Amino acid sequence: CPYSPEAVFRYVQFLMQYNRIDDALVVARTCLRLDPYNGSVSDLIDNLEKFKNQAADRAKMENQLQSMQDKARTNPADYQNIFSLIGYYMQTQQTNRANELLQQTISQPTVPPDVLRGAAQFYAQTAQFSQLETVLKKLTASLPNEPEGWYDLARLEVLLGNRDEAIKDLQTSLNLSDQRLKTNPTARNIRDAARTEAGFNPIRSTPEFQKLLPP
Repeated sequence: CPYSPEAVFRYVQFLMQYNRIDDALVVARTCLRLDPYNGSVSDLIDNLEKFKNQAADRAKMENQLQSMQDKARTNPADYQNIFSLIGYYMQTQQTNRANELLQQTISQPTVPPDVLRGAAQFYAQTAQFSQLETVLKKLTASLPNEPEGWYDLARLEVLLGNRDEAIKDLQTSLNLSDQRLKTNPTARNIRDAARTEAGFNPIRSTPEFQKLLPP
């Protein structure tokens, strides 16, 4: 009965069990009109309105999520959607789903370099170095004349303990950088960068490294 606040609270609880938020608000507002100075009823209405707004936001997010998931299945080349979905998974701590989706994406026969760079950044930030190695190798295969890809791969190989591979990749990077500087003097000088790169400290004193970059 709207005239009894106690009965209103019990009835509102009953309605909420069945997710009848609008009906619960009608009952509470009717009660407030009959008892306009009842602070408990005012608080009840505020809480119901907040719950309704939150429910609407959840429903909207669920619809958006479903749309992104459907699009990822039907259009796996929509990389903006893919990375948006991966971002959502990471924000909601669904790391396994994020990894699975990214792995599916980079396993496609043709993947644009920018997508590989995005995947590399993801794996670097999440310290998944084995996957990062795979992506960087794909990137150097896609852009074999870009020294930065070989440079990043060389740094990673040092971290993984693959010193021979690191020297080989670094040499490729240095050669490509030297060639690029001949036609573009303002380009990044990989040789200068490598001299101060802390990631190469574990191999800096080796004869192979000093042959590439004499002290």
